Amino acid sequence: MKRWIGCSLLMTLLAVQGCSSTDSSAAAADAAASDTKKQPQARVGDPLASLTLMRQGSVLLQQGQYELAIEKFKEADRVAPGNATVHNMIGLCNLQLRQYEKSLSSFNTALDLAPSFTDARNNRGTTYLALGQLRLAEVDFLAVLGDSTYPHRYQVYYNLGTTYFQQGQLGAAEENLRKAVTAPFPVFEAYVRLAEVYREQGRDLTGAISAGIPALPAKPLSHFPK
Repeated sequence: MKRWIGCSLLMTLLAVQGCSSTDSSAAAADAAASDTKKQPQARVGDPLASLTLMRQGSVLLQQGQYELAIEKFKEADRVAPGNATVHNMIGLCNLQLRQYEKSLSSFNTALDLAPSFTDARNNRGTTYLALGQLRLAEVDFLAVLGDSTYPHRYQVYYNLGTTYFQQGQLGAAEENLRKAVTAPFPVFEAYVRLAEVYREQGRDLTGAISAGIPALPAKPLSHFPK
């Protein structure tokens, strides 16, 4: 089964982490959707209204209400056009909905507006990976790793390792997956992918553990978005 990691809410205005959903945030999402129906449309050029809409959209995205989140982000873009973060978030919603061509268009727009937007570049690479456009995914992931300040590099190592694995470049896949599993906060999915690499090579994963790769954790780490 193909799995990859997009940086969903890690660099948004809300600084929401991973998959941390709660009953209270779900209620907040429902309330946000209800309030929007009651309120008149915000006027163009109102930055506070745009910020509020982005926050509401981020909550809805966190709760998996992607269609409603898209509506919020599109309204935010109508109120204050040209915000790369808005287009990145719309792209993430479409990525979760598996509407890959739409998500690709949104990430391209975000990068046109902000060429150094590393989250959007990683997310575009994730979309290319989902579409099977492996060379384009590789280019984006390598560019992301070229940003030494990017705080989510170990997720990108997993994405790049997955890209190489699907290209049949097992040595390069192993190299990047090792970086993902030996991170301070290991990427759980990388353990599974690394086991697949070893199986393809006819090697025993226990040999990898003895060579310095830590044993599998007892349960998946929820710190990273799925």
